[in-house]
Amino acid sequence: MKTTQSRAVGKRNASARSSSGIDTSLRLNALSALLAVVLPALASQAAYAQSCASGQILPGSPANSGCAANVTSGTTLSATTINSGGKQTVTAGGATTATIVNSGGSQTVFGTDTSATINNGGKQFVSSGGATISATINSGGTQTVFGTDTSATVNNGGKQLVSAGGVAISATVNSGGSQSVNGIVSAATINNGGKQAVLSGGSAIGTIIGSGGSQAISAGGADFNAIINGGGKQAVSSGGVATGAMVMSGGSQSVSAGAVANGTVVNGGVQAVASGGMATSTVVNAGSQAVSAGGSASGTIVNSGGVQVAAGGVVSDTVVNSGGSASVASGGTALNTTVNAFARQTVTSGLAVNTVLVGAVSSGGTQYVSAGGSALNTSVGLKARQTVYAGGVASGTQVLSGGSQTVSSGGQSFAANIANGGSQFVIGGGTATGTTVAAGASTTLYVGGDTASGPLAGPVFASGNVQGTLVLATTSALAVTGNANASANALVLNGGNVVFNAPDSAGYKTFVIDGLSGSGAFTLNTQIGSGQTDKLVVNNGTGNYTLNIQDSSTTTPKGARVLVVGGTNDSATFTLPNGTFDVGAEKFGLQSVDGQYYIYDTGLLGDAASVAQAVPGVATMLWYRQMEQTSSRFAELRDGADQGLWVRAYGQRMTLESVGVESTSNVFGAQFGRDLRFARPYGNWYLGLTGGVAEARTTAGNSGTANVYPFNVGLYGGLVGKDGWFTDASAGYLGQSNSLYVTGVGNTNNASYNGNGFSVTLEGGRRMNFAGGWTIEPHAGIDYLRANSNSYLFDSGTPVDLAAHGATIATVGATLSKAVTFGHTNLQPYFSLNGMHAFNNEQTVTVAGMPINSQTPSNWGVATLGVSGSLNQSARLALNVSYAKGQQHYQSPVAVTLGFSYRK
Repeated sequence: MKTTQSRAVGKRNASARSSSGIDTSLRLNALSALLAVVLPALASQAAYAQSCASGQILPGSPANSGCAANVTSGTTLSATTINSGGKQTVTAGGATTATIVNSGGSQTVFGTDTSATINNGGKQFVSSGGATISATINSGGTQTVFGTDTSATVNNGGKQLVSAGGVAISATVNSGGSQSVNGIVSAATINNGGKQAVLSGGSAIGTIIGSGGSQAISAGGADFNAIINGGGKQAVSSGGVATGAMVMSGGSQSVSAGAVANGTVVNGGVQAVASGGMATSTVVNAGSQAVSAGGSASGTIVNSGGVQVAAGGVVSDTVVNSGGSASVASGGTALNTTVNAFARQTVTSGLAVNTVLVGAVSSGGTQYVSAGGSALNTSVGLKARQTVYAGGVASGTQVLSGGSQTVSSGGQSFAANIANGGSQFVIGGGTATGTTVAAGASTTLYVGGDTASGPLAGPVFASGNVQGTLVLATTSALAVTGNANASANALVLNGGNVVFNAPDSAGYKTFVIDGLSGSGAFTLNTQIGSGQTDKLVVNNGTGNYTLNIQDSSTTTPKGARVLVVGGTNDSATFTLPNGTFDVGAEKFGLQSVDGQYYIYDTGLLGDAASVAQAVPGVATMLWYRQMEQTSSRFAELRDGADQGLWVRAYGQRMTLESVGVESTSNVFGAQFGRDLRFARPYGNWYLGLTGGVAEARTTAGNSGTANVYPFNVGLYGGLVGKDGWFTDASAGYLGQSNSLYVTGVGNTNNASYNGNGFSVTLEGGRRMNFAGGWTIEPHAGIDYLRANSNSYLFDSGTPVDLAAHGATIATVGATLSKAVTFGHTNLQPYFSLNGMHAFNNEQTVTVAGMPINSQTPSNWGVATLGVSGSLNQSARLALNVSYAKGQQHYQSPVAVTLGFSYRK
């Protein structure tokens, strides 16, 4: 059993080995057969790939028989030529380069294509997800982009269509080429003759439009940051929007009806906004913005060299900077324009509303309103100007401090408000109606009249309210030679002033007022000596007014009378501020005859003449007062004072009447000196130097004042004999500096002059001593004062001539004194009484050809009470009080003198 089993097992094993060998052989045979089939196939496929990868021509040709037209993922084909009927699809992941698509051929790109050339009739479709780079689209060729295209070149007759969802980057469109954008285009360059059309849903970003190139933005299209170079054009049609475009010199942007341009920067180019178009936030640098009828622009900034023209359109919120200009013409409207310093706005046949002319220290903005133009509510700042020319109209202008409005001949201003410091100028033929002139402001009317080319109508100031100043003047621009005139209707003076400027070649002026009310002042110029005057003609007037008269006469005829206010005044009343005023040497007043007002000669001496004749008399009395101080020094020496230094200060009040005019002077002065004593057996000789200064503040007449400053320097000497007899003498140079003022309201008239002369004095007497320390000292003296001739002018031109004058004054008097000792102090109280007589006490003063005598008192007396005493062995003090009275109403109610001497 075991043996049988073993054999059986061995047979099975042998059988199994035999079967395994058969299987292996079969497998080898099968593999050989498979390789025999596959290897030729693989070799065939390699040969196919080698022949189709480059230079394929579609549709198929014998050269590439069996090549597939489509390019699958991972496959790259180059230099394929697609002819009529040929089609190539580049699937996602596939790539082609240098493809040529000819007429009737097409390529669809889901993958990537580089450097394709699309010729006449050829088409390339860049599908979503596909990308093409550096395609060249020639005449008749078309590229349609649903995916992404970069750096395409579109030549003459070629077209690039960027569809919705498509993107084209850095395309170049040459002459005759076109790019249509429904998708997104970035950084395209449109050269001469090239065109870019941004259609509904399309967007163009950073397009560069060269000379001769054009970009059209249609409804639903949008452009951003285009650069439009010289000769390039951008046209924004209805529904299109252009944002951030830059228009260079020679370039243009046109904005049609329904289109919008935002943030355009014009650098030397032109932005044209047509009817229905809108431009916002444009910046114009050295270029122009033109807004036609029906168009609008808002928020424009016009810089130096830039121009904005509202030619029938509406512009709002424009800012015009230095060197820029804005023009409103052909029915255009400008709202809320701001015109800065050195910029301007011109309004011609249009309307400007709420313009602000910004002020500046050097120069403000300017607005010119010409024929057919209107400006409403313009604000004029510091050194800014509004000028209204013939045919122009300005309404509601606000002229601020330092600003000005000028209304030229034929121009009109309505309801202007001239604020404090502002100015309005109305030139002959111009009209200002309803102007309000605030306090501190002024309106100047430049008169019309006779000119070389015929009569010129005067300016008209109607329904004005004047708190400030209304000035009548002439301007060389009008060259008026006579019959100078201006007029006003319904003039209200609310405390204001009407000033006639000084006459010139146009002569004196006439101001005709039909309807005057309120209160204020008129300043007129006259030359009564020749009978000429400014004239005020008032019809239907009410209120109270002051006339300030500025007269230029140097001489006046006696009894002169001239008319200054005519017309039918009704109840208007005119007065002079001081009741009278000076003309030459005369005082003139105002006379009303049936509502007509005349300036007439009152026969009284004028204030200028009054102060002119008062000053010489005051100066003579002050010179004499100075010489008295030297004589008083001799009295001190006789009282026991020794040689040395001395000074005497004095003050007094004096009144003096000369030819019916009283003057009052407050005097302060000081005289000082140094003397030496020379002892002799018969007495003591004294010799010294002296000098002094003084000031007198003088009033004369109603409103005349003067400051008189006399001074002197001289020598003095004398003998005090032991027997009590004495004699002394002095000689000196006299000088004076004088300032004269006439300070009446509206009649200020000043003058100044310097004078000189000399003095000689001689005095003698005897000192007699009595028991008990009493002393009586009679004395007599004579003084000669010489004033040299002189002449000067008042500010008004009134001449004054002073004749040379020599006054001799004789003095007789006596002094009673008594020596008194208090403790160790020796005092010398005294009382003196002196009488003076002046020989030739009148000096001839000629004012405006009229001789007037300046007088000093012919006789007067002085009573003096004083005391002197030694402070110590070297110092001595003296004090006296005096009273004087004499003829010519001379009086000095009090005079005080304080003296001090020091032995040396």
